Amino acid sequence: MLYTLWEGGRPHRLDAETLETYGSESFDGALKRIGAFSAHPKIDPNTGDVFNFGLDFFPRPMIRCYRLDKSKRLHNVGTVPIPKLGFVHDFALTERHLVFVLGPLVVSRPIPVALGMRPFGEALSYKPELGTTIVLVPRDGGKATRIETDSLFHFHVANAYEAGPETVVDIVAHDATGGWTQWNNYLCNFRDKAGPAFGGTLTRLRINRNTEAVVRDPLNELGCEFPQVDSRFVTTAHRYTYLAEAAVRGGDPDSITTVDTTTGAQDRYTTPGNTVCEPLFAEDPENPGEGRGWLLSLEHRPSDKRSRLIVLNAERPSAGPVAIATLRHHVPMTFHGAYKAATSE
Repeated sequence: MLYTLWEGGRPHRLDAETLETYGSESFDGALKRIGAFSAHPKIDPNTGDVFNFGLDFFPRPMIRCYRLDKSKRLHNVGTVPIPKLGFVHDFALTERHLVFVLGPLVVSRPIPVALGMRPFGEALSYKPELGTTIVLVPRDGGKATRIETDSLFHFHVANAYEAGPETVVDIVAHDATGGWTQWNNYLCNFRDKAGPAFGGTLTRLRINRNTEAVVRDPLNELGCEFPQVDSRFVTTAHRYTYLAEAAVRGGDPDSITTVDTTTGAQDRYTTPGNTVCEPLFAEDPENPGEGRGWLLSLEHRPSDKRSRLIVLNAERPSAGPVAIATLRHHVPMTFHGAYKAATSE
């Protein structure tokens, strides 16, 4: 079964072959109220369990954390009260925790949004004075740990893992100058100039659970978004991260890049004059080594008003596509691509 996901409500079930829509999914009533089940679930490669979360408006703002087991039973992992309703788009999963990096992107007037009277995007404000709260929710249902740090502006997470007393989280952090309003304008106008909307920096957060210190280390220099890792290494230390990236500072996303986070080496496929969307990693089932597989992305070619699906070798994308499928009709590039779905099988 294929599920399409979004921020504001329940998943919708689709036939994986025909894409016929069967309707919304509550997992036998386990998703209550608005039933939010967000857009970036994480699958533990060791257990096959799917972890996710959803935001609740009432009776007070909170994050509800879930585990979907292989028999498609949904279990409540825990709830995280939050002082102000905000935009929580992604999270990370380790062997022990669900990790939330809650930046100060908040809804100033939540009731009109909840009633559908005001678009969610127009209600958001970036309030750096509120700082960022990192929340570690134990997978076994124990008490959550909260750690306060300086404000962060981000949307997507690559991966996370435990290293002794540290929880390591890789995110794409954006320059918060101009806040949400400026960034949202870039997003709305991405067809004319997509670069600023993709202009984040792959950043490693080292969170010491004992001292509550948070150290930030940049892992790339060019503007990027949509980080991905080899799915077999989710929850554990990973070496490679895959990005949709700009080949020059401030440029449009024209590259798919493999970043070696151990050595700093990078290998990049660039398509000048065209744009790419997020890379999806497809593993080589016959080779369990990290990074042994392929990267799939959409490449938009404005010169002939066509898009094509490209397949790259994940270890050396600079070698160029190993397979190409040109789409019959023009597919305009969207900021989030055309891929977001999750399967429990």
